[in-house]
Amino acid sequence: MLNFFGTEFELKISKIVGEPIATKNLAVKRILDTIANIDSAPAGDLVYEVQGIDPDVDTVLDTDSEGNVTAVKKTQVGTAIVTFKELESPLYYRKLGDLLNNFDTKAIARANDSIARGLDKREVKIVLKAITDASSITPTQDATHKQVKKVVAASSDDLYDVLDEALRTVEDYGDAFAWLCGTEAYKAIGRYNKAKASNFNYKVDLVADMKKLGALDPIKVAGQVKLTTGGSAQKLLDPNYVIFVATAGGDKPIDFIRRKIDPAIAKLTGGSVDTMQRLTLVKNLITGDSKSTVGLFGWESVVAVIKNPLKIVVVDLSAIL
Repeated sequence: MLNFFGTEFELKISKIVGEPIATKNLAVKRILDTIANIDSAPAGDLVYEVQGIDPDVDTVLDTDSEGNVTAVKKTQVGTAIVTFKELESPLYYRKLGDLLNNFDTKAIARANDSIARGLDKREVKIVLKAITDASSITPTQDATHKQVKKVVAASSDDLYDVLDEALRTVEDYGDAFAWLCGTEAYKAIGRYNKAKASNFNYKVDLVADMKKLGALDPIKVAGQVKLTTGGSAQKLLDPNYVIFVATAGGDKPIDFIRRKIDPAIAKLTGGSVDTMQRLTLVKNLITGDSKSTVGLFGWESVVAVIKNPLKIVVVDLSAIL
């Protein structure tokens, strides 16, 4: 018999939760995989040593859990030390009576899928906000710090010329270039030939020409996410923005590291750890109407650091879209 007000019921629900059941989060994951080196660090590590920093860069850009950037100076041996930050999902809960009367395991798994998708979007938003902020504002830095480049379109500019100029500002730093587009920018790029059809004297294929320069297929960045539980939803990327990220031999200018969670610690908390090193916790709660509910939330510990801002350019197309 289950003890609904002890740990046995929580443990049973934790086992049922398992991995997310859907793949709706894969589109968002693709964004991070394209622009960042994804890795994990041993359980218990509190700091991460950034290596492979370009000799022309004196500092790296560390991010906090909301995507705010701070410059961290290189050490004498050419590395930088940054700390892990905690990400936590909102609390999802189900009433105990609903679970007992209709023990729908898929309903619980769907909640876990929502947690996974939410944390995926949090990760992407943190990195993209750090990139766009670093192209517009000055983080705490020394005088020789290099920021993310930015190209701002004027109202008289043509979309082709602006993107061509932007890509060439980072062409010396890679042999391939990830191409992230806000929703309005993505739409304009796809419709470029039609928009210019009336005054074209020869064929101009915007996407094909950018790909000849090394750009990958453009990726539309859509969706919204809250960076804090009580905050308002923010778009993952400004609809009028394009970001080019240079890679060289597969190495990317951003490191995204998830700290592994010790299985013994997870077991003590009554939670389960998935392959993304996220801890899902199930807890018994009492809601305001004094009814018992089962709460579900996710937690992870990550590092997101821009180790070479010179490989990234942000393009603001607001004036021509």
